[in-house]
Amino acid sequence: MADRVALDNVSPDQFEQLAQLLSESISQRQITMRMWVPSLVQLQFDSTWMEEALRQRDLPVEACLSQLRIDIPIMIAASLLGRTDTMSRHLASDTELTESDYLSDDEEEVIRLELLARCELLEQEIITDGVRNRFAVKMTSKANTLAAAEWEVVQRHSDSTLGPTTDLKYANLSLFVQRPNRNEISIAPESETLTVTLTKEDIIDLQSSLEAALTALQDAESRDFSN
Repeated sequence: MADRVALDNVSPDQFEQLAQLLSESISQRQITMRMWVPSLVQLQFDSTWMEEALRQRDLPVEACLSQLRIDIPIMIAASLLGRTDTMSRHLASDTELTESDYLSDDEEEVIRLELLARCELLEQEIITDGVRNRFAVKMTSKANTLAAAEWEVVQRHSDSTLGPTTDLKYANLSLFVQRPNRNEISIAPESETLTVTLTKEDIIDLQSSLEAALTALQDAESRDFSN
């Protein structure tokens, strides 16, 4: 095995701790992994919480945040697509070898091999069968797929037809939707935004429908596992 080296001020041991923290945080839903097919992954997390979690593990905060926002999502996407070798060559040119006493005739190759080693670690820690299945569903779906969702609560005075003293309270739910048959060579994700207005009763009905769908899906997965 090639010698392990520090990249962008993150040592191999620190990267391993970071991968373990990421795995734990995803399973506890403190970090959300968004998949924009065909080739983009985003990690959504609260920066203040993450900074504290990194400090508690004595990890370099700024360097690790950069990994979580840029390098690690690229590595995850490359692994899901089976393009880790291409990824390593692409990232190597923008990655700094920060091993102070390391000498090599081919620095870029040393960086590339370290990137591949880190990608392999992420495959072990992050890219579970569930993650691969989730990606495969989005890539092969014949229907629109959900990339992300955002919401806001709105309060406004009604118009004159409903009376000037009535306050209207509701939620706007924005769904970022991707159509099927996407261009696989596209880099930037293409999506449409669908915004719907929901009353409290609408949300309760939607919640019931989603919970029923989740239960049915979990039952189906359980039956497949038992077989």
